[in-house]
Amino acid sequence: MTVDQDHKKFSGQIFKDLKQRFIETLQVHYDPDELLNVAKIYFEDRFNITRNHFDQFVTHPELEKFSLDLNKLSAGEPVQYVVGKAYFFENFFSVTPSVLIPRPETEELVALAIERLSKQIGQKPLNVLDIGTGSGCIAISVRKKVKNINMFALDISREALDLAKINSNALQTDVEFIEMNFLEDSGWIELPTVDFLLSNPPYIVKNEAEHMAHRVKNFEPGQALFVTDDDPLVFYRKIFDFSNQKLKAGAEILTEISEFQSENLIRLCKEYVGFECKIHQDLQGKPRILHAVKLC
Repeated sequence: MTVDQDHKKFSGQIFKDLKQRFIETLQVHYDPDELLNVAKIYFEDRFNITRNHFDQFVTHPELEKFSLDLNKLSAGEPVQYVVGKAYFFENFFSVTPSVLIPRPETEELVALAIERLSKQIGQKPLNVLDIGTGSGCIAISVRKKVKNINMFALDISREALDLAKINSNALQTDVEFIEMNFLEDSGWIELPTVDFLLSNPPYIVKNEAEHMAHRVKNFEPGQALFVTDDDPLVFYRKIFDFSNQKLKAGAEILTEISEFQSENLIRLCKEYVGFECKIHQDLQGKPRILHAVKLC
């Protein structure tokens, strides 16, 4: 490449200029600390630019990509969808608007599942089921850390399962994915008996949507977020019904929950004979995980 060709390749801007434009454009959408984190995610994942490399020159194709991305971000699209991936429990997962963006609170569910499963592992593999797997982040993360298990993961969305399979292959994990509407119990006969059940089911009632960030309620899949106002515990009730039929004695359940439903979930648990339940708080001190054990 000649000096003249090399000169034409670059736009005359450096990444520091793009970051300043990024901050100025998006400061109306994020609080300052969150915006800095979004900028870090964006420039690292999109251009492999870290804090000490913002003096690099920007090529014309990079500038064009940046301008298109900034338009999407200005419209509220989450940065993880724009770059096509999200970091979760030591790994990157591909994400699209067909799946929820993995969140730090769910990492706490995964960590607790790994801790509990590690105490149960014996010579015979345990059957573990993840209900509503989405990107597969829960099932895959657990499977990577706990080896002697058979991991099953189901979802109603074929698009989500296709993406979960991509993530499973990329992270070299053995997970059996199943397309199923879990709320229709006629399909449960196809599922194995289970030693450990995991789920981050939909639990947000629709009248809470007005208090949610625009980029969540307008871009992430509503099917994976919301339940009807008149039956907010529908998935948990089905999980207990399923557990009565398909969980072995001594089996455990770990599900993420709404911080506003912990007392209702304990009452629901007491409606089912033979289950012992407790609530774990997250790192923010909020009720976040329902832990149930099937006693008999």
